[in-house]
Amino acid sequence: DAVCGALQCGWGGQVVSTMSCKLPFVAVTGDDHEKLESIVTSYGFEAIRNDHPELGQGVSIALGVHHLVNTSPIPLDGILCSVGDQPLLTSAVVHEVISAFSDNFHPKTIVVPHYGANCHSGNPVLFGSHWFDFLQQIQGD
Repeated sequence: DAVCGALQCGWGGQVVSTMSCKLPFVAVTGDDHEKLESIVTSYGFEAIRNDHPELGQGVSIALGVHHLVNTSPIPLDGILCSVGDQPLLTSAVVHEVISAFSDNFHPKTIVVPHYGANCHSGNPVLFGSHWFDFLQQIQGD
């Protein structure tokens, strides 16, 4: 399952509320949609169901991006995408990704954080608006 939008920010094991932000937030869920819907909506996310999670995370990303692009009340410069199971993700990482995007803004910008001594790329990833059409066509993992 993918979390797309401005992301839920982990802070000391707690989810930082999205209510103070006017940007749209979407959580794409799979088979456990009924169980997760009330949880994600309580944090300000709109829950979108992926009826075919077996087809890979790409389908969840495509669904989330499609929903954000087509329902956002404001034009979006970028979309931040992440998986929902990153308990060690801190708000500092999210802010660094957003700052890097803002500092180097261009519709074709992609910001990817790197972790650890080997600088492995990871989530969340922020995509500029140029990539929205491509993201809506992703399939598989």
